[in-house]
Amino acid sequence: MSQKSLIAQCRHKASALIEARRFADGLAVLEHALCRAPDDLNLLEYYVDAARKAAESASTEDEILERLAALEAFMRGRIALVPFEALDRVLAWVAEIGRAREQKSVASNVSPEASALPPEVAAVAEGRFDRAPPSDTRDLRARIAALESARVLPSSAAIVEDIETALESAQMALAWDEIAPTLSNELARLSSRPPVVRAYLLQSIENSLRPFASKSDRLGPERSEGVCVLLQSLREASEALATETREAEARARWKGFREKYAAPIDTIEKWAEPWGHYPDGACQKILEQIRQVAAALQPLIPALGDTAAARDANDLAQRLQQQASRAVTAQQNRFDQFALDCMRAGYDACASYIGIIDKEKDLGDAMITHFGPLDPRQLGPEAQRAFSEIFEVLFQRLDKVSAGSDAEKRGTKLYVLKRIMETKRRTVSEF
Repeated sequence: MSQKSLIAQCRHKASALIEARRFADGLAVLEHALCRAPDDLNLLEYYVDAARKAAESASTEDEILERLAALEAFMRGRIALVPFEALDRVLAWVAEIGRAREQKSVASNVSPEASALPPEVAAVAEGRFDRAPPSDTRDLRARIAALESARVLPSSAAIVEDIETALESAQMALAWDEIAPTLSNELARLSSRPPVVRAYLLQSIENSLRPFASKSDRLGPERSEGVCVLLQSLREASEALATETREAEARARWKGFREKYAAPIDTIEKWAEPWGHYPDGACQKILEQIRQVAAALQPLIPALGDTAAARDANDLAQRLQQQASRAVTAQQNRFDQFALDCMRAGYDACASYIGIIDKEKDLGDAMITHFGPLDPRQLGPEAQRAFSEIFEVLFQRLDKVSAGSDAEKRGTKLYVLKRIMETKRRTVSEF
């Protein structure tokens, strides 16, 4: 059943009870409805009219005054529950009820000094009452009515101050009894609401709890414990919403990243070491794609915080690192194998110019052709050692340097070194 339907049924039932002059039952039904809809001003106005009719139907003047005092106390308790824009209207009702009570008191010639006060009113007026609010709501209403009546009687300043303090505590306790079920129900149903609605409701609940939390010591142990329980539930719900919001934002950012880099990520994760050892740039291409994705991923990970999306991002970063390590190793192996092939072909070519009489010019030209394109600094340890050993064997067969002009003389060591340094060299990034 919707709240609107429930309120309508309560009004209908209360109206029937009031028509049957069962005022107490009718008002109880309306109070039940107001607990579900504390900010329904039309319902509250209907309650005020019904309560005043109930007061007017009392058989004695004292009972009329008591009912009006109870109504005024009840309305004061509604002040903390209605929206700000309705505050003036509720205060006007409270003032009107107070005037009606005072006028009735004057009209019935009830003297403040009269000795025939109701016992509970007399006890309050003399300061003989328990300051802690009663735990039962009906007793609490009676306490408020007695306090309202006693506050207008002549008493000492200390007793008046006690009465005002006790009245404020009792009104606050009554307001708590009326609003606590609504707040509990709202907190219990929060998880089924959309995040935006949840955020609004949490703020509303916090605003409602704030006045009770600041003066919970005046509500009595049981109600104070209830305030603490609701505050803890509110904190837990707020933390849960904050976590859910962070997770949702992180998921959205992570989804956007995956969609933007879907193609290169798919290529990287499916990459396998290429066959052959020719300079086709296959490893370098995948390394450049990995660096591109990793550069975009690096600032995203801390922004995702401690979320499931962050864990997925870290997993991807590890996979990228693994693929990069595989690609670097494959690239170095391909370059080294290419260099070894060049060295093998170079040695075979140079060996044909070595004999009893070496052909230093042809040997030097062959060394420049086959060894010039290789950069030994970029070779792996094994390939670098092979290069050094082969190059040294062949280099020793060249003519020694006898003059500076040998740099332009074919077949000399200086000439070969100079031409090799001038040759464009292959790099590992070509593989």
